Amino acid sequence: MSAGLIAGATRRQVLMAGAGLVSVALVRPARADVPGMEGAIREFIGEASVRPGRIRLDIPSLVENGNAAPVTLTVESPMTQQDFVKAIALFNEKNPQPNVAVFHLGPRAGHAQVSTRMRLMTSQKITAIAALSDGTFWSDSADVIVTLAACIEG
Repeated sequence: MSAGLIAGATRRQVLMAGAGLVSVALVRPARADVPGMEGAIREFIGEASVRPGRIRLDIPSLVENGNAAPVTLTVESPMTQQDFVKAIALFNEKNPQPNVAVFHLGPRAGHAQVSTRMRLMTSQKITAIAALSDGTFWSDSADVIVTLAACIEG
């Protein structure tokens, strides 16, 4: 913009133009993410490493109806102000969306356990990851066989 254009502009026009520039600057640049479950997990944990243990993923190994597979996630944690579960994430390997859910917890939750139902498109691997207050990540996985599939896009 030239100085003459800015001088003739109203305050509202200048603010709106500035807001447009700020919104463009805040947009994240496109990057080549890893697709699927691995990419969704990386998005959740960042650059941290994940260790097996401390979380238990309870899901039947044979699911007759993929429209409502019961899942319970339990994390070994005292759930005190100093040591608690911040979040539990659930991922799947072959559904159209690899990240199923993220449950946010805190020390006042009392017990680090959540239960839900999920849809499963086909037989696949399910992974649960717990993020603890000390910055560590723990995981458990299960292979599930689905006899009646869900999530089929037609």
